[in-house]
Amino acid sequence: MSRATVLDAPAKLNLTLEVLGRRGDGYHEIASVFATVALCDRVRVAPHRRLDVRIAPDVGAPPGDDLASRAVRALAERCARAPTAYVRIAKRIPVAAGLGGGSSDAAAVLRGLARAWRLDAGVDLAAIGAGLGSDVPFFIAGAPYAHVRGRGERVDPLRPPPPGIWVVLVRVPVRVRTADVYAALRSDERGRGERTAALVGAFQRSALTPATIREHLGNDLAAAAERVAPAIRTLARRLRRKELRARPYALGVTP
Repeated sequence: MSRATVLDAPAKLNLTLEVLGRRGDGYHEIASVFATVALCDRVRVAPHRRLDVRIAPDVGAPPGDDLASRAVRALAERCARAPTAYVRIAKRIPVAAGLGGGSSDAAAVLRGLARAWRLDAGVDLAAIGAGLGSDVPFFIAGAPYAHVRGRGERVDPLRPPPPGIWVVLVRVPVRVRTADVYAALRSDERGRGERTAALVGAFQRSALTPATIREHLGNDLAAAAERVAPAIRTLARRLRRKELRARPYALGVTP
């Protein structure tokens, strides 16, 4: 095996998520501000004689159907070469928690293989990633913060805020399918993009503070997620009783 490329694959939060409506292609049009956090998976990629992908702990996908394996095959198909690669992923991001772990891993595999296979810089990794999942283009862009639109493929990096902004993640021990959450979304719960526009404006003016973030935090899928997984509602109520403001930042992958 050749020398491996090692990459961090960060988790993400949706500081805002507004679902504007369903598109003609079946996806949802969104307006969102994405932010990466320090929680990361570790991805190791190298050329190999065959396709050898191992993820630990196991993510529960059928053999060969995990996003990392699909990323190898998609890039190989685009470049008209055999889908042979050595991939090892050490998982720290919880699975099916809306934190984008699988999408981030896929983006890291694409970036790592582009380097390992010495591909031309003209290969559009974001377009390949969009075919794998709506969050993948954000992770391909590599921006810690971004204004994300369309179904997730339109990614405009935002200037990072001053250091010292912290978020506490509270994990609910349930797995929630994104498609189920979208199916539970009511039409009166959809936004119009105003919350996202206001937060993007604060980024652009370099006026972002923890108070500004708290003011504009919002996720159109929050109520739907609580209906699908009552454990989320239970935890939110417990935190509110302790006078802690809790929101499901992470729910935001378009199906």
